[in-house]
Amino acid sequence: MPESTFIKSSYSQAATECVEVAAGVLASVMVRDSKDVDAGLVRIPAEAWGAFLGRVKGQPLG
Repeated sequence: MPESTFIKSSYSQAATECVEVAAGVLASVMVRDSKDVDAGLVRIPAEAWGAFLGRVKGQPLG
């Protein structure tokens, strides 16, 4: 698998307990734990990730 650039939410940059995401190959998004990056990752189809983000963004925070 090619090396991917993982990013954290701009809301989480100072926090140490976050998830990170990276655009993957084969139309997927990879998600991993920022405190244990060697533990592996979860690959989510891009369409499912987009639906998840749409749902989260549609909800009030807090």
